[in-house]
Amino acid sequence: MDKSKLKRALVVFVLIVLFSFRLWQTTGCQKFKSFYLNPQAVTIKVEEDVGTDRGVDRNISRFFHNKYQSRFVLTVQSMTSMLDARLLTDVLGPLGVLAFAVSVYTTIKTKKILGILHFFIVFLAVLFATFTPYAKQGFYLWAVALYSFSLRSSKTIVKLPTWLILLLVVATFWYFSFSWQLESFCHDIFFN
Repeated sequence: MDKSKLKRALVVFVLIVLFSFRLWQTTGCQKFKSFYLNPQAVTIKVEEDVGTDRGVDRNISRFFHNKYQSRFVLTVQSMTSMLDARLLTDVLGPLGVLAFAVSVYTTIKTKKILGILHFFIVFLAVLFATFTPYAKQGFYLWAVALYSFSLRSSKTIVKLPTWLILLLVVATFWYFSFSWQLESFCHDIFFN
């Protein structure tokens, strides 16, 4: 086995260990933050939006503020909240965010069908987390999809200097060790 393949295997192993460590930390979460798009929220948003229009005919207001438009806006808000920088850093860590960004870049640049399908799986995981009332299952499916997509960048990360990779590994482990409260996706954490 040549040196580059060994280094790539080591990088993949370290990423898997770091991601597994983070998933292990999430087992203490008793109440996950939900990204669920509640159908009642759509009705409430429509009524709020119509109620804020003063001096406008109700029919005209209802034309611009309806359930279809509100459902679309709330769905996009819910989905983009899962791509928040703080949330991604809490889930992936510094090395994982770099790996995810590199994976997105190489998928867009190379346009390989396997990379596009893998990214589509991440998108489906985001949709599942948005439309399921089960926050824990939605989170884990989304996190595993992010982790697997991030591993696609191992070929590019191996090209970085070894000292930088080690620095990112230590920074990620340090970040995971000190941000164990998981505030961006866990409301209540308890370890036995």
